[in-house]
Amino acid sequence: MPLQDLQEGEDGDLHAPFERARFDRAPDVDPDVALTEDEERALHEHYGRPWDPPSGEETDTAMTRSEEEVEFGKRTTQRAERVRLRKVLVEDEETKTVPVRKEVIQLETEPPPEGRIESVEDVDRDQR
Repeated sequence: MPLQDLQEGEDGDLHAPFERARFDRAPDVDPDVALTEDEERALHEHYGRPWDPPSGEETDTAMTRSEEEVEFGKRTTQRAERVRLRKVLVEDEETKTVPVRKEVIQLETEPPPEGRIESVEDVDRDQR
């Protein structure tokens, strides 16, 4: 939407002179990508603004505003001291929980089959 039409209310909030439905009907554009000429033209037309195609000449119209705050006061003089900047190695210990997977062998028992088993060969025949 055109930022020129925004008005600041008494509460400090910005108010747009358009009804909600106009925003809902606005062309969809990706806010993270630069507008194409067609998208820019469609947005200008949607909000009733004249559209002038870019001249091809790019100019930097950005303005940087900075403010500095200056403090005045008295400071008691301190005796001069010598300082030195040293780089030291500090070791810290950390405790982390790490998931561990492993394969284990478990013995599973089953009840014996009905009837009497004379040998291991009888078990193999019964299960075939």
